[in-house]
Amino acid sequence: MPDATKPTVGLLFDYEFDARCHERLECDGLVQFRRHGFNIFSFPSNLALPFFGFEAYSQRLIRRGQREQWQAVLSQDETFGAILASLAAEALGLPGTAPEAILASQHKLWARQVMTQACPEVAVPASALDWRPGEPAPRVSGFPFFLKPIRASFSVLARRIHNQAELDEHLQFSLRERATLGWLVRPFEQLCATRIPDAPPALGFMREPIAEGLQFNLDGYVFEGTVNFLGAVAAVMYPGTQAFQRWEYPGQVPADALARAQDASRRFLAAVGFSHGIFNTEFIYNPRSEALTMLECNPRMASQFSDLYRAVDGIDLHRLGLGLALGDRSMIAHREEPRGRQASSLVWRSFGLNDTPPMPSRSRVAELRRAFPDAEFFVFDRDLDERRRDFKWLGSHRYGILNLSAQSPGDMFDRAQRAADLLGWPNAPFSEAIQAQSPTLLAAT
Repeated sequence: MPDATKPTVGLLFDYEFDARCHERLECDGLVQFRRHGFNIFSFPSNLALPFFGFEAYSQRLIRRGQREQWQAVLSQDETFGAILASLAAEALGLPGTAPEAILASQHKLWARQVMTQACPEVAVPASALDWRPGEPAPRVSGFPFFLKPIRASFSVLARRIHNQAELDEHLQFSLRERATLGWLVRPFEQLCATRIPDAPPALGFMREPIAEGLQFNLDGYVFEGTVNFLGAVAAVMYPGTQAFQRWEYPGQVPADALARAQDASRRFLAAVGFSHGIFNTEFIYNPRSEALTMLECNPRMASQFSDLYRAVDGIDLHRLGLGLALGDRSMIAHREEPRGRQASSLVWRSFGLNDTPPMPSRSRVAELRRAFPDAEFFVFDRDLDERRRDFKWLGSHRYGILNLSAQSPGDMFDRAQRAADLLGWPNAPFSEAIQAQSPTLLAAT
């Protein structure tokens, strides 16, 4: 039965990091959620995917919101949830991000055009590849370049392409894969046609120059028209790949580059009409040339980093996101006691189909939780077909993530090693070959 003392909030497409953090907020007595959505990668819920459309689904949510008396609607899901939350909030008269701002940011080619106008000094030229699913790869020149879907999430199918043979192989999709691409992107394309009609087709790929340097995430939010920046999280890649090995907060980004990134982010957000909500912008900074490149703006939380900010700054991004959805200033301003001077999100990956180590037993996981009670641990136990899909779509298989806090870089390395030993895994997020590339470790030596 509804509790009149707690706000009722529609929570859409809530999984993994978000699900765990939102459950904690609910257990703390801050909110009562009404959960809706389906898992696009899990059977049988993904049987809804071929029949999905934003307009029809949002209308069902709006009716539920009226019936359940939502006081806010919330989602940090990249694929469908963020757009649906914005559509429902718009119809119900609740705080939310404008649907056009989300669409303009998630349409990577259209966002590039906006960057060229709003912040040209950080924009790179991009063009659509003359290709549609089912067609052979076009004959092109100008290798190498970076290829990515015009509409996709979390680096899916994004790859450096060095020659025609790599392009030919990358654009080979089975009938099932082509169908999945269409089911994921066509609803977005249809909504763009009514909301941002000048945007080009979204079902396809775009190419752009390769940017080299330190990649970092700039996190922030907009409330009552004011852009607020929270911090920057720096990325470290597995050697010789574009796969994230770990994320470090606070990221050691030069002050001038950070100020330029903040200025460019403000101008982009204003250009797409992003006037309320949480966001993260991605940049690459080249320390040799001092060039700063804006990769994209994500109109949602970088959920994997929520615990990093909580550990170091006492800022719970999920609580902040709930406060934004409710328009609750006190919830947005809430801070708690930090527990470390730095935090990292450590990522275990395999790069061969059969190279994944055994998943840890329940007793190993329990021992890990006893040793690191404040850590967040996620294991991704995939079968062979799921690992094949990971390699096709992501270039590697991510089998574990551990968010840890520490008092120093050396302490972080030691804690990561102990955690790896407890799990029976290699300390892959801190392999010796990559230590010298770590901006945090460099700053400490």
